[in-house]
Amino acid sequence: MDTKGARALADRIASGPPQEDGEEPKPAPRATKPKKEVEPQPEPSASSVETVYVKPTPGPRREVRLYVRGPNGELERRS
Repeated sequence: MDTKGARALADRIASGPPQEDGEEPKPAPRATKPKKEVEPQPEPSASSVETVYVKPTPGPRREVRLYVRGPNGELERRS
């Protein structure tokens, strides 16, 4: 990939639409990134492997409904 060309294209896009003849060029807007606060890193453990035991819990049982078309053409619920 052409990094110089990509940067030039990004600068051209950021500068906005082309200027008409006789107009003063507008300064290109500069994006400012907010400063991130440094979060303290947790202490490294003696081992790089951490074992976590998870106990699965059963979810609620869903009800299943069956419908059958009866002799008169209407749907009837079956158990």
